[in-house]
Amino acid sequence: MERLMEGSENVKEALLQCIAKSDTCAADGVLPLLRTFSRPVSKTPFFDVQVETEHAWPSSNLLNGGGRCKVHYRNGAHLVSSGNRLLVVRQDNHFYFPPWGSLIQDAYIQRCGADKRSLIIVGLANGIHAALLQEESPPVVLDDIFIETGRSVEKIVSFENGKLTLCYGNAQVESCRLVFRGDKVSEMVLSLNQRPRRIYDAVISLWDTKRYQDSAYDPYRGNLFVLSNTDLAVWKRTLTGEFVVAGSVAVLRNTVTVLASFETSHHAVLIAADGGRQPVLLDEAPAAGGGTACVNVRLASSRPLPSGLHVEDIRFACRDTNGTTLLYDALTHLLILITTNCAVYEGVYDEMELVSTFQLDGPITGIGYVSESVRFGTSFVVYGGSGIQCRIGALPIGLVTANLLKLGNPHDEIFSSLLKLGGRRGMEALVGANLAGVPAETLAPLLGQFLHPFPQSNNMRVAPGAEGLLYLVHRQIVVAERLWTSPFSWDLALRLEGAVKLMEEWRGSIESLLRLNGWLDYPVQHMGLVWQGFVVSSPQAFTTRTAINTQALFLYTLLKGLGDACIICKLYCMLLTACGEEALSMASSIGNQMGLEHIVWRCDTDAIISEFCTTALACNGANTLAQLEAMKHALPVKAQHAISVHSLIMKGNADEALTYACDNIVSLRDEQMVSYVEERLNVAFPDHMVPIRLLLCWLRHDKSSIGELLSLLEQNTADGSPEQVKRCLRLVMQAAARSPALSRDVVHWIVGHALEDDRLMCFAEIIEEYIDDLGEPQTLPALFYSCWKDRLRCPQVAARGFGDIAKSKQRVLLSTRLRCINLALEYGPTDSDRLTYVLLLVQDELVKVIERTGQSFNYNSSSKLPRQETQSHVDELRHFYVVESRLFELAGVYRRNGGAKVQMDILKMHPETPERVTVQVLHDLLASLVHEGGQGASEAVRCIVREYYGGYAAGLPLLPFVTFLVHNREDPGTIVDTLRSSGVPAAVVFDTFLHCLDDRCDDTVLTKSGVITALTAAVTNMVGEGRSVYATYLLERIHKLLENEHQIALLRRSDVEQLQNAEAAMMRFVSSSQSVS
Repeated sequence: MERLMEGSENVKEALLQCIAKSDTCAADGVLPLLRTFSRPVSKTPFFDVQVETEHAWPSSNLLNGGGRCKVHYRNGAHLVSSGNRLLVVRQDNHFYFPPWGSLIQDAYIQRCGADKRSLIIVGLANGIHAALLQEESPPVVLDDIFIETGRSVEKIVSFENGKLTLCYGNAQVESCRLVFRGDKVSEMVLSLNQRPRRIYDAVISLWDTKRYQDSAYDPYRGNLFVLSNTDLAVWKRTLTGEFVVAGSVAVLRNTVTVLASFETSHHAVLIAADGGRQPVLLDEAPAAGGGTACVNVRLASSRPLPSGLHVEDIRFACRDTNGTTLLYDALTHLLILITTNCAVYEGVYDEMELVSTFQLDGPITGIGYVSESVRFGTSFVVYGGSGIQCRIGALPIGLVTANLLKLGNPHDEIFSSLLKLGGRRGMEALVGANLAGVPAETLAPLLGQFLHPFPQSNNMRVAPGAEGLLYLVHRQIVVAERLWTSPFSWDLALRLEGAVKLMEEWRGSIESLLRLNGWLDYPVQHMGLVWQGFVVSSPQAFTTRTAINTQALFLYTLLKGLGDACIICKLYCMLLTACGEEALSMASSIGNQMGLEHIVWRCDTDAIISEFCTTALACNGANTLAQLEAMKHALPVKAQHAISVHSLIMKGNADEALTYACDNIVSLRDEQMVSYVEERLNVAFPDHMVPIRLLLCWLRHDKSSIGELLSLLEQNTADGSPEQVKRCLRLVMQAAARSPALSRDVVHWIVGHALEDDRLMCFAEIIEEYIDDLGEPQTLPALFYSCWKDRLRCPQVAARGFGDIAKSKQRVLLSTRLRCINLALEYGPTDSDRLTYVLLLVQDELVKVIERTGQSFNYNSSSKLPRQETQSHVDELRHFYVVESRLFELAGVYRRNGGAKVQMDILKMHPETPERVTVQVLHDLLASLVHEGGQGASEAVRCIVREYYGGYAAGLPLLPFVTFLVHNREDPGTIVDTLRSSGVPAAVVFDTFLHCLDDRCDDTVLTKSGVITALTAAVTNMVGEGRSVYATYLLERIHKLLENEHQIALLRRSDVEQLQNAEAAMMRFVSSSQSVS
C-alpha cells in the first residue's frame, strides 16, 4: 500500500499537468469554431419538451391587477409578480404577499440551510422590503423590514456574506447590509447611506441618460455584468463584499440581455434582439497597490442564428452551467433551444452547435433554469400567464445514448458510432448511459476498446478512455470548486450538497464500469516509472499486462481523487451547517487557501479530510457526529479514530472510551493521534489521568518509553493534592506489578527525589503499599522510606533511623529534620531525641530571627552586618544540623534582634549554666524587647519572667530584672508588683530585695529606704501564717537602721520618712497578727 501511495503521488503530478494544459488551451481567449445544425425539436434527441396542460398557480386572483405578470425562478422557488403583488411557490407550499404601495421590479428568495426558513427580498420602485419566512403550512412571516432607496430597484442580484447586492434603474450597483437577531431582521443599511454622497448622486442622476437593461452574476468568479442602454459594465466583488466598477465596453443598440457563462473560454454572453450571441472576454490585471483588479472588456465576434431562422424580438433568455441556451422571441412566440454536442445519430462525431425550435401557442411571462441531474439532464421551465406552460430538458450525450439503446437500436451500430467519438466524449457517453440505467455488462465491449492501452517498447500512453475519464472527473470537481470558493450564503450548504450528490453518482458509475472487467484490479507502481502527462516511460519494456496494471494505477488515483473531493465537500457542508459563516475561514485555513482541485491533486487528502473531521467534531453538534459516523467507513483511519472517540465521549462512558484508546494505541501512534485523543479524553474525563493511562498502554509495545512515563508522572504529580498524587502513583504501580522493570524504575524515580519534596509522605505510603523489599538504603530518602515501612513492625529501629536523618550532616531542609524527629519521638522516644527536637525548634526560631533581621537590613543600609553573611547563616541553619555551641554563637550575633531569646532557650535546658552568662543574656534580651520590640520595661520583664521563671534549669536570677527596672525609673512598689504579676512568689521577691539590703547587689541603685519599701510591699503581698515571721524580721531590720545614727545621718529626710512609714506599717501588721493569734 505504501508503494501504491507513492505511485499515486507521481500520477497526481501527471494529472495536474494534463489538467493545467487543458485549462490553458480553453482559457486562451480563442473560441472554438463549431458547425451549426438546425433541427426541429422533434428531430433532436438532445431536447425533451413536455407541455403542461393543467398546471396553474395556486392563487387564481393574482393577475387581476393591472400590472404585467413576470415570473422568475430563484433558488428553488417560483416568484410570480403582477403589479404590486407577489406569489411565492416552492414545491407544494405557496405564500401570497399582501399588495405593496408601489410596483414590484424584482424578487429574490434564499433558503436558510435546513431550518425551513427563507429570506424573501422584494425590489420596489422606491425601496426594498425584506421578510423572514418560516416555511410551515401555511408559511409564517417571522419578521419584516422596509428601507427606502429613492430609486427603482431593478434587480436583486445576490445575498452573500450578509449583504444584498442591488441594481438600480440608472445601472448603478449598491450593497445593503442585513443584520439578524435570531428570528428578527434587526437592521438593513445601504452602503451609500454611510457616505455623504446621497444628495450628490440624486442630482447627477437628473442628467444621467444611462438606464438599466439587464444584469448577470457569476458568483464563482465574483463578476457582475450590468447591461445598460449604452454599455456593459463589469463590477468586481471586493474582499469586503462590496462591488466596484472594474471596466466597461460599449454595446450595440439591439443588445437586449446578458447571460453569465461558466465556461473557461469566456465570461458572459450578450444576446441581441435577433438572437445573435456575442461572447464577452475579460483580461484582468491586478491594480497597483493591491486594489481592485482592472479589467479590459472585449467582445468577440457575434454568432448569429442559422440563416433559415429569423427572429426580431428576443424577450427572454436563459443559460445553464454547461452552455445550453434557451431564447424566446416575443414576436413569433418561438422558443429557440441551443446546445453543443455530437449528433452521432446523424453520423456526426465532432462537436457542433445544435439549434432547435419549438412553437408556443401564445406569449409567456418568463423562462428559468431549474436544475441539473445526471439522469435527466438540465431542466428549464417556461412560464405562461397562469402557470407553467412547459418543461424542457436538455439531455447529455450519455442520456441520449441510453435512450437509443433502450429503443432497441442495434448495439453494434451505436457502439461503432460512439467509438468514433473518441475517448473523451465516448467515455462521457458510456458513463452517462450507465447512470441512466444501461447495465455495465451491456457497455463492457465498448468500454474494453476505450480503455485498452497502447504500449510501445519502454513507453506507454494511457488509453483514450482513461483520458476521457480524467476530463470527466475534472469537470465534476470544477463544478464543486465553484461552490467551494463561493462567498457565504444561507443556501450554500444545500447547493454544495447537490454538487456532492452529482459527484457521488458519477463516481459510483465510473467505479462499477472499471471494476467490471478488472481495470482496477492491480494498480501497482513499478520501479523506475516516469510520468509525463498521459505518457509513462519505464526502464523495462511494457507488456500488455504491465501496461494495464500501470494504467490501473492512473485510474485508481483518478477515482480516489473524485472520492476525496466528495468527502471533503461533504465535510465542508457539515461545517457550513454547524458553524455558518465561520466555516469559510475554517475551510480556507485547512486547505491553505487553495482551490478544491489543487487540494485533491496536490495535497495529502487523508490529512485534509482528517482535519476537516476534527474541526467538524469540535462544533459539538449531535447531528454532525451522526453524519460522520454514517460515513466513517469511507474516511481515513485518523478520522475514524477521531469520530469513534467523540462518539464514546458523547455517551459519557469513560471506561469504554479509555478502553478504545488503549486497544488502538499502536494505530493512534502511527496516525499521530495520541495527543488529540488524549486532549479530548482529558477534557471529558479530567479525573481519569488519561495521559498516564495511554502511555502505560503504549509501554506494552515500547519498553523504551519508561523515561517518557516518568517525565509525565513527574509533571502530573508535581502540583497535585496528596490524594491526586496517590491515585496517580497507584495507577502506575498497579501496571508495574506486571512489569518488574517498570516497578524497579518507578521506585528508583521515587527514591531519587529529595526529602524536601512535598510528595514525600505520598511516596512513603505508596512504597509501603506496593513494595516488599527496598534493599539496603544507600541514601537518606531510601532510609526514610525504609524506616516508614518498619515503623509498625520494628518501631525502635525505625525511630533510630528517623533520628539519624534529623541529625544527619548532609544537606537536609530543617522542616524535614523536624518531621523526622517527630516521627522518631512518635515511634521510639529517647532523651537524646527530645533534646534534638528542642534544639531543632530553637534552630527554626533562629532562622526566623535572622530573616527578620535581613528584612530590616533592606531599610537600614548602615547595618554593620553584611547581607551576604546573614544569607550564609540562614542557609547553614536551614539545611544543616547545627550543634548547640554553634547555635548559641550564631544567636549571639543577632542578640539585639531576637537572638538573645534563642540563647535563653538554649540555656534554660542546662542546670550548670553560670549566673553571669544568664545575666548577660538577660540584659541583651531586655534591651532587644525594649529598644527593638518597642515594649515597656515592666512589660518586657513580665514577658521574660513568665516564660522562663518556672522552667529555667539553673534558676532564673531576679536581680537583673530589679536592676533593669530601677534603671528605667520604676518605683519599688511597681517593681514588686511586676515580679508578683509575672508569677514570682512574694517570699522569693522578699529574698531578692533582702540581698540589696545586705549590700550584696552592687549594681542596684536603690536606696536603703527604697529597698525597705520594696520589702514592705513584698510582705504585704504575702498570704498564710509565714508572713508574720517576715514582717517581724523586717521590723527588726528597720529598727536597726533607725537606731544607727551614722546611717541616719547619711539618709535624706524623705528616706527617713519612708523608713518611719515602713516601720509603722510593719508594727501595725505585727500587732494585728498577735491579736489574731
